[in-house]
Amino acid sequence: PMEFVKSIREQAKQEALNEFQSKYDPMIQQTEELNNRLTWQDTVRQFMSSNPEAQNYMPQITQVLQENPGLLSTQNPLDIAYSIAVSKNLMGNGGNVIQGILGNEEYKKQIMQDPALKQAIIQEYQQGLNNGQPGLPPIMGNNQGGSIPASGGELPKNLKEAKQAALRRFQNFGQQQ
Repeated sequence: PMEFVKSIREQAKQEALNEFQSKYDPMIQQTEELNNRLTWQDTVRQFMSSNPEAQNYMPQITQVLQENPGLLSTQNPLDIAYSIAVSKNLMGNGGNVIQGILGNEEYKKQIMQDPALKQAIIQEYQQGLNNGQPGLPPIMGNNQGGSIPASGGELPKNLKEAKQAALRRFQNFGQQQ
């Protein structure tokens, strides 16, 4: 008889637990989902406040997260998705990162602000000029580049030649007006 009473108690207990779970599990699940949504919204707000430029990439970030649902279980899913979105954007130009960066005006402006890079570009340009490489832009309609049209192309070798060249320029200048 004691085992019978025990089994009836266990059965009643199990039925009560099942009834309780059937009533309250959906509410618990809804509460957990709501908490997850609120937590996710807080995560997105924090991410956006620390990465305001990410606003421009939100459609791509969303797409990355939808295509890779496993990212949501990582520690920083938005940071990872943002990095992937930016990388895809840069690689969008046929897979050429340099062309992708130079095609983006915002990145180009940031790059041009770097004084070391500016100096390196100037030095490279000057080195090319010193090595005789064409590089000067066309001047006043001269499509050849590299020389000023009024210069005649040759430097005077002495003071007498310089004087003659100056006189010719002044005479030509007077005739043009």
